[in-house]
Amino acid sequence: MDKNLSLIDETICAICTALGPGSVSVIRISGPESFNIVRKLFIPTGKKNFKHLEDRKMYLGQFVSNDKLIDEAICVLFRSPNSLTGQDVVEIHTHGGAMVPQMVMSSLLEKGARISEPGEFSFRAYQNGKMDLLKAEGVASLIASQTEAAVLNSTVNISGDIRNKFNNLRDLGINLLAEIEARVDFPEDEIPEVEQVKINEFFDNLIQGSSLILDMYSKGRLAINGMRVLILGEPNTGKSTLLNAILTEEKAIVSSKPGTTRDILEADILYKGRRMVFSDTAGIRLTNEEVEIEGIKRAKDKVDYSDVVIILTDFNPNWEEINKIFDFVPRGKRLFVANKIDLSGNLKESEKSIKLGEKALGVQKIPLISAKENIGIEELLKNISLFFNIDKEFDFEEGILTSDRQANLLKDAVKSLINGKEGFCAGKPFEIVSIDIREFLNLIGKITGEVTNEDVYEALFSKFCIGK
Repeated sequence: MDKNLSLIDETICAICTALGPGSVSVIRISGPESFNIVRKLFIPTGKKNFKHLEDRKMYLGQFVSNDKLIDEAICVLFRSPNSLTGQDVVEIHTHGGAMVPQMVMSSLLEKGARISEPGEFSFRAYQNGKMDLLKAEGVASLIASQTEAAVLNSTVNISGDIRNKFNNLRDLGINLLAEIEARVDFPEDEIPEVEQVKINEFFDNLIQGSSLILDMYSKGRLAINGMRVLILGEPNTGKSTLLNAILTEEKAIVSSKPGTTRDILEADILYKGRRMVFSDTAGIRLTNEEVEIEGIKRAKDKVDYSDVVIILTDFNPNWEEINKIFDFVPRGKRLFVANKIDLSGNLKESEKSIKLGEKALGVQKIPLISAKENIGIEELLKNISLFFNIDKEFDFEEGILTSDRQANLLKDAVKSLINGKEGFCAGKPFEIVSIDIREFLNLIGKITGEVTNEDVYEALFSKFCIGK
């Protein structure tokens, strides 16, 4: 973590609104010297004494520096601990544009404030108990939202609903730990069958509750982050042309020379409210060209991180050969697509070839398209959208996990519970069983931020913009 983020007693400032033409700009100041610094620069209208200004009220006045009027501005005070960061906070509302906010910032720096690091206001809010890591990640997710579904889920997470789910798991885990540790001092006593059933129910409820949250993450991730669609195919089958047809713009380089696409190109679209992220890759073929080999390797590696893999062919390929070349693609992700039907002299013969291909590959339908002539693209997008396998009106009212960090920690937590239950059922010492339960509670604490982790702070808060 940047050392400045740990200097919580310094007074920081930042422009919170975008620079450029606009009616209003907001400058935020946080820290123990906030009021003292602003008192030297802001003169309330009506000769009001600055120290008599009330919290959360907007006061009109003049912002003056070195006896020069900078702007007529509005000042709002937020006294600790009732503020965004938990510290004394002041917001100065000036006219928009580039120069006025910068001049206000220069005056604040001259009086002893410093420019904030990215995410430092939110980090101070976290340090002072104004938000937990789940809420912070919800804010980050909201800022990065590119679909309505992402916005809805992020807002629910910011409101604290996802935190309540983890609080319930933690409380249930603590009760289970108490049941186990109450017997540590009396290992020779046989546990009555009724109590064994009770402890097993504790384990089952925890595993079921945790697994349910994970299931919601795997389903909701598609609706929030979008479906990842990888385009594979032999060289010169029209992969880049297809990407351009989907985007309706020339983003990918199109060439008849095999091996043109050496690296992976990515672009996304919104299709009926759903985000689709397309990746165009190098053609898959046998080659001795070093750079092209690396491009093919990257294309194959990308399969694991894709939800759908389009395998693009010509309209009349050797289907058995195609099946062998792309056998590394899992069957549940495959979508074979036949391109260049505009070059087919006999459409009926092409359709006959497609029927043979469907039989050879064991698939219900191979869509026919012409990427060059923009034929069948809409139908192809419909076929891709079927892979979402979730209702369009996905329920975000209870919130879901927003990051791989959260999901991976919860997966490890479930493993600890399963180990603990197996140990209990096998009659292992209670001390060993309690270690697994404690590990579960520790991992839940890492998700919510109760267990500190400096690396997580740096990864999360440094992604925020300055002033957030």
